[in-house]
Amino acid sequence: MATGGRLTHSKINASDEVIDYACSPCTKRNKTNEAVRFCVECQEFLCPLCVDNHNSFSVLTGHTLLDKSQFGSLGGSAAPNAPALPTERCKVHLTKLVDMYCANHDAVGCSICLNINHRSCQDVHYVPTYVQGLKPSLQTSSLKSQVNATIVKLEGLMKRYKDIRGEFDTKRVSSLKDIQEFRKEINKTLDRLDEASIQNINKQYKDLDLTCENEMADIQRMIDELKRSKTSLESSVTNASQQFVVDKKCKGDIVDSESLLERSMIHESKFIQFKGNTELFDYINTFHSLDQNLQQTAQQIKPKKTLYELKSADTFDIRLPTNVGPCEIRSMCILDSGDILIADVTNKALKLIDGESYNVKDALKVQDQPSGVCKGRLHEAVVCLDRTGIQFVSTKEKLVLTQTLSMNHICLGVCMISSRVYVTDGRNRNIFKYDLNGNLLKTISGDTIFSWNRFLADSYDGKSLYVTDCNNGLLKLDLNGNVILKQPANIFKSAYGVCTDGLDNVFVVGNRSNNVVQITSDGECLGEVITKDRCVTKPTAVCFDRLKSKLIVVGQRTGMLHVYSLE
Repeated sequence: MATGGRLTHSKINASDEVIDYACSPCTKRNKTNEAVRFCVECQEFLCPLCVDNHNSFSVLTGHTLLDKSQFGSLGGSAAPNAPALPTERCKVHLTKLVDMYCANHDAVGCSICLNINHRSCQDVHYVPTYVQGLKPSLQTSSLKSQVNATIVKLEGLMKRYKDIRGEFDTKRVSSLKDIQEFRKEINKTLDRLDEASIQNINKQYKDLDLTCENEMADIQRMIDELKRSKTSLESSVTNASQQFVVDKKCKGDIVDSESLLERSMIHESKFIQFKGNTELFDYINTFHSLDQNLQQTAQQIKPKKTLYELKSADTFDIRLPTNVGPCEIRSMCILDSGDILIADVTNKALKLIDGESYNVKDALKVQDQPSGVCKGRLHEAVVCLDRTGIQFVSTKEKLVLTQTLSMNHICLGVCMISSRVYVTDGRNRNIFKYDLNGNLLKTISGDTIFSWNRFLADSYDGKSLYVTDCNNGLLKLDLNGNVILKQPANIFKSAYGVCTDGLDNVFVVGNRSNNVVQITSDGECLGEVITKDRCVTKPTAVCFDRLKSKLIVVGQRTGMLHVYSLE
């Protein structure tokens, strides 16, 4: 309701004066000033000064102000009936009143909404004009009852949601306990396997130790016997018969001793050894969670069969003040944490890049040029050191060197699948397959396959390898080295970096064509994700952040990280 209104014979400045409508804000301050405007939205009369104040607020811009000629004939302090305008504002177009009605859809809205959403409707009306021809509503009481009933229902639903939230928390606590109990059961199983392994090692030790003890006793007896024979030989010089007997006996002892020595040398090849069950390790690594539902969800992810679209691009400087010369980066990978590990060949360093800000979080010097990097086990990375071998690096909080495996060949690209490490040696056209202890399991000779194999990436299902070749493009091999498919270097030239998106697609960098190409797992080339006009010059390495749908690319000797947002 409007305050103020018509005041007759009010005293202003000690004189009687008729005021048709008093200013509402002034009335609240016990002042009497004549109103010259009426604000429909505020439902208040305004004097000239209050009109100026009203118009000075941005939030009130767009309010409808009526002049005195529109006030109508009113009495007392009632709100004017001449400006019978609705005061409801449009939730979409905030400065507009909800003053239009579409009878075809029985819906109200502002003039813009009606023009957009009901342009084809024929029965559209201006609300103030439309309601003048309506009889007083008989449905008001019924509508109020419906509103009250609906409010009761919504309040009941709100209470139910509050109860559900409490149930969620109870279930969460219960589920966390279930995880702990399930882990205990797994631990019991692992403890049983652990105990069986310990017992096996102890049995090996006991058997070998008993064998050693028995043979040591035999050796000691033989030593004692030979010493006695030696003494007898020395004392039988004057007795030819005795000397003959001792001589023959001594020769027999020597033959027995040689036999004992030979048998003991065989035992020296025996040793106690534990060899981890890699099949068990590989099987565990196929799971994403202890939760069976989450595991099934991960397995049901649908492959993406269309070309990604480029939304935006950003560039970040990852050079450090201590860096010497341009940063030549050949490889990089996304870690479990979402951070990016980069191999800086020029500075013989590994750089850990924050996955949110793309700033350098940590850097670590290595003994040789790091050419290839890949994600290893949890909080671990595998690094190819050009002429040295394989370096394992802990990435949990900061970069820390751990295990080193020496190789007798050049190490260029690296990829780890389960507990197997695959390494390319570049121009020698081989791929080597190692276990985590550095034992060579298989050599895939690429004399008839590769021209100059470079870098590796594993398939989304972990059953095959993608290999880039300088001249032959992209090749897909099974884990035994059999070629599954070839993608010739037509749309890209000089294939270099390679990665997958986890959704059945491969990204290949064209070092001389200055582009990044998307290829499906069955060899279909979907096209250029990053074209020459948007790509960094001479790109070398690429990785894909699946959670953020971002493709990260680096160029040759630039030290700049290019981040492309895709959809």
